Amino acid sequence: MATTTRAAKFGVTLSLLSLPLVSVPSYAEQTKDWDINPTLALGLNYTNNLELSSSDEIESVITRVSPGIDISRQGRYLSSGVAYQLQLVEYSGSDRSNDYHHSLNAFANAELVEDHLFIDTRATASQKLIDNRNAGSGVSMLDPDNFTNTLTFVLSPRWQQRVGDYTNLGLSTTYDAVLYKTGAENNEGLSYNFSLDTRDNPNKIYWTLDTRQSGAKSRHGASLTKEDAVEAQLGYRFSRQLDLRLGGGYIDNHLDNPTDDDVSAGSFWSSGLTWSPNPRATVEIYYSDQLQATNSRGLTFNLRRKRSSIMLSYQQRLSSVRQELLIPGLAFLVCPGGNASSPECRSVAINSAEQINPSEVVDLGIGLFPSLNVGRFINDSFNADYRYSYSKSSLSLSLFGNQRKFQDLTNRVEKDWGVNFGGGLRLSGRTSININYTWSALEPDSNAALSERDYRQGVNLSMSRNLSPDATVDLTLRFNQLSSDDSSREYDEYGAGVRFNQSF
Repeated sequence: MATTTRAAKFGVTLSLLSLPLVSVPSYAEQTKDWDINPTLALGLNYTNNLELSSSDEIESVITRVSPGIDISRQGRYLSSGVAYQLQLVEYSGSDRSNDYHHSLNAFANAELVEDHLFIDTRATASQKLIDNRNAGSGVSMLDPDNFTNTLTFVLSPRWQQRVGDYTNLGLSTTYDAVLYKTGAENNEGLSYNFSLDTRDNPNKIYWTLDTRQSGAKSRHGASLTKEDAVEAQLGYRFSRQLDLRLGGGYIDNHLDNPTDDDVSAGSFWSSGLTWSPNPRATVEIYYSDQLQATNSRGLTFNLRRKRSSIMLSYQQRLSSVRQELLIPGLAFLVCPGGNASSPECRSVAINSAEQINPSEVVDLGIGLFPSLNVGRFINDSFNADYRYSYSKSSLSLSLFGNQRKFQDLTNRVEKDWGVNFGGGLRLSGRTSININYTWSALEPDSNAALSERDYRQGVNLSMSRNLSPDATVDLTLRFNQLSSDDSSREYDEYGAGVRFNQSF
């Protein structure tokens, strides 16, 4: 009974939180500013091993019905976007009960007082792994008990004010929440930020001052994270293309017995460099000798050419599961129609001001997500993404690696790394085929409950045909395999599926 009640509360919370974003278009639906597209997806999938078991394989046909809606608006005082689907799932060939999931990617940015008061909000809903040792294929319809519906919500009002000729003052507060259907405790956080900067002055030299305080608690009131920091930097603009910053400050991450001194309380120095040698290339480097939840150590490189693009990123910071959910990385991928094989895909920095259609955001696939019930950890992440297109064909290659060093467990380290390869070929103006291969490894610490190394690989072959400008049908064949130092956990899974998509 408790599980049912909690699920019901999750569904009600999702509806309430997304209501302000979804209900606005009903007022202005007939204006040209709004783009409203109802959608419907029907899917039928077969699998020979629903639970991804090494010994008890269960065949099943999985039926999915997914009504949804895409809404977007770009205006002077309000920009918003919503991509939502309700996924209804039915299983045959097993005693598993029918299920439902939410898929949501939404944002709204409003300017309430011109040039002064702004409110930014965003919300996501998706299925996340409860335990990454049972990651399976990463597809929630397989081994569904290891996934949970997860909702994130962020609301941030901010005030900006010009002081004098060139000094900008900023005040902001942010409320955020992470809610789970099962598998982990709901939690919420609150942060405050005060900043001053003179970036707008016409001189080469400028300065910035930033103070911030943040904290998060579980629904029972237990403290999960806390951080207090103050930082000042002095910047020098060598040219329009090159900007260098040096500074320092004080940080307290409120960790009682951290494994690494880099996350203990104390003073720090910091530096940063931004270089844009041409309009198609950007380099961003930043460093702090004390690790923080934001702006710690990192490098990003983006290069776009006529037929190819390269994105490289490295980041080291103090993190947590809720931090990874609320700020999922340095960058994400934007692809027309959400098609990750499209040659038109581009990478966008997570803190970019660029407005995009939420339905076009694609997960970069930067490795396994940490298990939900873990504390704070130092996260080292690397991602390289290369894409090339020519005529009717496209290729993509992604490399990723993660190392998580936990700060509440003695010297425990978890690593995962892998590669993803994709290729696409357009057979005609209406038909295309795509192939995707993924290989990954997970190496838990020897002190973990399950310390054996796992290796996963998967192949997905698909054909897509446009039946009309608003309707497509996709056919897929797939193979997933887990090999492990623990042979009792190994499995093979074969499957096939058909999916029909219609927009109205």
